[in-house]
Amino acid sequence: MEEKDQLKKLITEAHTLLDRIVRRFEFFKEKDVIAKTKELRSAAENLNKQLKDIAISNKRYCSIDEVKLADDVVFQLSIYDDICEGYLKGI
Repeated sequence: MEEKDQLKKLITEAHTLLDRIVRRFEFFKEKDVIAKTKELRSAAENLNKQLKDIAISNKRYCSIDEVKLADDVVFQLSIYDDICEGYLKGI
């Protein structure tokens, strides 16, 4: 698999995880959770923009560092997703 294909796959996984995390919080109506959800949505949109900038469509090749960065983002998001799930089960 080319680095470009791997990068696109990782970015798609990151978008999916971000959406899942934000959607979990949107179900709760407590005041403090609503405020945190807005912050989370803003952070997710910013991260999505940064990931899109890494994978500019007219760029023919991407660097191994870009793939590693996207892989790291996906790994961290998966951990954060698990933490959020546990936190929300506790509410």
